Parts: sequence; structure tokens; C-alpha cells
Amino acid sequence: MKPILKTMLVVGLLFTAVQVKAQNLALILSFQNYENGSEVRNALRSHNDLLAAYRNAGFQTFAARDRTNAQLRRLLRDFTDALEDADNAVIHINGHVVSFGQQSWVLPVDTQANSLAALEIDGISVNFLLELLARKPGQSVLFLGMPDRDFGNMPMVRRGVSTENIPDDVMMVSGLHRDVVRAVTRDFLNPDTIVLQALSANRRNLDFDGDIPVDLILADGGTPPAPPLPQVDTPAQIENALGLSRNQRRSIQADLTLLGHRLGSIDGVFGNATRRAIGNWQRQARLPQTGFLSRDQLRRLDQQADTARQNLERQDRAFWAQSGAAGTVAGLQAYLERYPEGLFAGRARDSLTELLRDDDQEEWLRAAEVDTLQAYQRYLQRYPDGIYNRLAKVRIQEFIEDQPDPNENARRAEERLRLDESSRLLIELRLAGLGYRVGGTDGNFNNATRNAIRQYQTDRRLPVTGYVSSDMIRMLLLGR
Repeated sequence: MKPILKTMLVVGLLFTAVQVKAQNLALILSFQNYENGSEVRNALRSHNDLLAAYRNAGFQTFAARDRTNAQLRRLLRDFTDALEDADNAVIHINGHVVSFGQQSWVLPVDTQANSLAALEIDGISVNFLLELLARKPGQSVLFLGMPDRDFGNMPMVRRGVSTENIPDDVMMVSGLHRDVVRAVTRDFLNPDTIVLQALSANRRNLDFDGDIPVDLILADGGTPPAPPLPQVDTPAQIENALGLSRNQRRSIQADLTLLGHRLGSIDGVFGNATRRAIGNWQRQARLPQTGFLSRDQLRRLDQQADTARQNLERQDRAFWAQSGAAGTVAGLQAYLERYPEGLFAGRARDSLTELLRDDDQEEWLRAAEVDTLQAYQRYLQRYPDGIYNRLAKVRIQEFIEDQPDPNENARRAEERLRLDESSRLLIELRLAGLGYRVGGTDGNFNNATRNAIRQYQTDRRLPVTGYVSSDMIRMLLLGR
């Protein structure tokens, strides 16, 4: 707080204000859901409270929520046009504010802010807002309510507002947005309260800069309250006024899923599937089936989901007592099959791993002791992902490689027949004449010839080897 404030505070508290009915103006801008930066929690909910408070205090309001710079130009122009005929003027901002040197900017929801040049384009200059208020010297206040977190990775700028170059006879009040909202609705807009009194009540939470008017009263007790806010009629407007964050929407989707309503992925986006799920829930709850939620309906949905969670927990615990609590493999597997993400799932998996590791070890020792192909195959059948999986496969391969070719004797028997090319050609012709595909009659036994031999041996109930035997030659010569 500036040193001059203490002196002015004493003077202001001794001053008796003369109440004159006035037409006051308030520009109220709130930004919560940023496209490229961190969210300002509850900014939209606070916006509704502020709008009601300023209107009840007799202010003509110009207000917008979650708008881009381009969307705000018309509103700023209308506020500027009305400023000339106003008595007191207030600009109240909820959202991110950043500074570079003596320059500061309010960040609309579409701010890119990847360079200072982008800030000049996307941001709203705080210096410009202060110059607007300077048209009402001693009768204007700029309220800046900011979050307690950075917007994001913005080069060369800092969070907060610069207090340099504030025009004469303009006051700026800044702080965390929840503190600023509370101070405005509770103190600054309290009927017949001098601004200095409001400043004194909030000097620990807020920063005050510029020239502080000793006799300014924002809410004149003689001014009749403004008419109440128009009734929000449509279900979509009612839900939009709740200002639900992405995480809150995810929680709602999770509650609907828990209650048995299918809506696809839980992503915080209320698409057609989510709207259908909300409508189905409303129908079951005997509510108007709109597909949009009100505050009372949210409370009811949350209560139903809590009850469902408690019931599931009781069922989970009861089944655990019947199955996995005994610590057997069958019981643990039965529990995990029914409750893969249950209360005791982690404990069940750990216990099951230990038990299976012991059984795995015992089965391997039995296989290694017997040391047969069948023993290792049995081990892999029971424990395909077992501890000794690789060793078992290596040992099986060794057994297979050591086994002799079952047709080796037949091959050697054919070699002993010493079939020359003409003999081989005769065999091929005989097989072809009997309808077997030999792959060409050239006296060379290729794969097709071997397959024809096997088929002939199968049909004649001879040993199937793919090699010619003396019995086979005899049958071929006899035309069989």
C-alpha cells in the first residue's frame, strides 16, 4: 500500500459523503476456460455473482464470459460510448493478467501468447483500460482478479500487473480473483460504503494503487435496486451457467457409467452419447428428459452414484471374504475375474504371483529331474509365461534335434535299390498312369514326385515314407 494511503484513509473515514443518485457503469469480463493456458477456476461462477451484485447496486452492466479479443471489441466500444454520460465507472476483470516492463495485458480465452507481438494482438491492454477510466477522474476503479497460477510457458513476461503509469485520479485494486470478488460483493458494493472503508477492510488481501478517492461511494443507498436478472429458461443455459470444468464433466460421466448408462469414453466432452445417457438417467429418475443438467440434478446424480459405490464396495468386500481372503490360487483367481479393479485387486495379484511362483518352481524341478521331452512340454503347457520358459524351450529344441529322422531308413533302402534314370522314369510313368501328379516325367524325383509316392503308399496301405521300396516297385510292375 502506498504511504499516502494511510493519511487518506484517516481523512476518508472522517468524511461524510453527500449521496447523489447516479447512473453508474460496470464492465465485467470473466475468463475461465483458456484454449492455450491454465484454467481460472470458478471464474464463471463468480461472474454471475458479480453481475447480480453490480446490478443490485444500480449499475448499468456490460458483461461477457469466455470471449475472444475479436468478440469483445463491440462490447468495449459500447462501454466507451456510454462512459461520457456516466457518473461512476468500474471495470472488473476475472482472468489471467501478465506484464512486460511497464505494459500489462488481460488475456482473453484464445490468447496464443507465444511472443510479445502476439500479446499485443491477442491481449487487452491494461493501460488502455486505465486510460478509459481516466475520463472519469476520481470516479473510477479498475478491479483485477487474477488466479494463483501462471498462464503457461510465456517467454519474457511475468504473472501479474504493472503498477507504473497509472493515470491521475484512477484507482486500481488487484489480488486473487476470489479475494477481489469477495471484497467487491461484501464491501465495495455495500450501500453507502465509502471506498476507503472498503479498502481498509481488505488491506491484507488486496493491493491498491493509483489515486484513491476519499469520497467515492460505488453503491448509493438511495438508488433503487436494479431489476433481478432475467430468468434462464432453457436447460442448456441452466447447465452452462454452472461453469462446469473438464474434470467435473469427467466425474459426471463416471457417475453415469457407474449407474449403468453407456456413453463411450470418459473424456470430459458432453457429446451425443453423453447427452443420451443424461436423458436416460433423467427418465429413470422421473425428471424432464432434456439431456442437460441443473444444479439440483447434479446433486441428485452425485448422491445416487455415492450410494451405488457403497453398494459395490459392500459386494466387493463380501466376495473377497468368500474367495480371495483364504489365499488359495482358485479363490484369488475367482476374485480377480469378477473384480479386476476391485478394492483388493492389488493384494490379490501380489498373493497370486507368489503362489504361482512357488508352483512354477516345483513343476520345473519335476521336469528337470525327469528330463524328457514330454516333461518340458507339460511344464510349458501349465506355465506358458513361467520363470523357466526359455530354458524349457531350449531343452525341447535339443530333444527334437537329437531325434533321428523317422524316414532315414526308408531313404537308405531306396539308395540300396540303385535306381538309375530310366528306372526312375518308369516309376514316374506308372504313377502318372494311375492318376498321380508327379510334376513331370523326367527321371528326377522332385517334391511333387515324393508327394505322389506318399499318396500311392497311403492308398495301398504301405508305409508312408515318400521313398520307393522293393514292395512298391513290385506292385507298380503288376499294375496295382
